[in-house]
Amino acid sequence: MEECLKCVERDSAEGVPGELELRVGRWDGGRFVPGVSREVFEQLERDLTESHLEGDCGWKEFVDYHYHTTAHGGRARSRIEFDSDRMELRKQHVCKEQRHSLVLQRLDNSEACRLAWSYEIPLVTPPAECMPTHVRIQQRRRFVDRREGKVVWMYELSKVWSANTRSGVEYMQHNSDPAFEVECEFVDEGGAYRGAHSFSHLQRSLQAKANMLLGDEPGTDLEVMGVRVAERKGGERRTKRCRR
Repeated sequence: MEECLKCVERDSAEGVPGELELRVGRWDGGRFVPGVSREVFEQLERDLTESHLEGDCGWKEFVDYHYHTTAHGGRARSRIEFDSDRMELRKQHVCKEQRHSLVLQRLDNSEACRLAWSYEIPLVTPPAECMPTHVRIQQRRRFVDRREGKVVWMYELSKVWSANTRSGVEYMQHNSDPAFEVECEFVDEGGAYRGAHSFSHLQRSLQAKANMLLGDEPGTDLEVMGVRVAERKGGERRTKRCRR
């Protein structure tokens, strides 16, 4: 985790914006698979609802289209969401690049969290037409940890249906159960939290949140697996595994 946070610190010092998040899943056959059981998902929703966090009143639905483009390395996402307050569609087009990631696995089973530091670069001129490679319908509920008026942490619970096409994902939504996904993002609105705390403090806080999401006591040892680092030049990636 320390290496990942050094990457965050280096990029932040250079003014490079990014997204630091924990995603819950399992370590299976040498790779991370996101998602939890319905029972774990519903328990986390109850726990977050009963906590001090500010939660959405209900679920918000949006559709993500993933496709290839010539901009920013070739992978892009367009998100379409209906704004019920303004009665209009909201669209967001980005290219996302993962700079660093690692998996924190429980010692007694395959349950795990993936910690990832990524960039989301706005795609100013999305293609007029594209062939989606992956389509996801998500129903999401957010809970935020606000301190002195600023959001520091944000938890997201998502019910997700996936397919290769829009018609395929709509069929899945009406005929199958969703996947249940859980994320925790370090938002640090305004940068006050990072300015007041060291990266070692942030590391301890991230581990405590990983323990909480996995149902463990804070400070419970986790095994580090599947570290991935993207080089800033040339786009090449190297993969290594380590243990602790």
